[in-house]
Amino acid sequence: MKVYGFDWSGPSRGDLMAAQVDAVDLEFGMDAIAANLDWEFASRSFKEAKETLLKAMTESGADPELIQAARRYKASYVPEV
Repeated sequence: MKVYGFDWSGPSRGDLMAAQVDAVDLEFGMDAIAANLDWEFASRSFKEAKETLLKAMTESGADPELIQAARRYKASYVPEV
């Protein structure tokens, strides 16, 4: 199953990542999956991950051009790690 999220530097760079995880790992929750991937946030939903990234970018005062670029992100653009 594919999950989307970002690491500690994601909000400053405007980067989302994706990873394949075993469905059985979902039993442990998304926080455990994020910790296992060394991410700050993880979600099965691209939309939720993107919204959370945009919120974190806005709160941290990221460059407005990076925020605009992140708004245009599509799931197919996200690199899988």
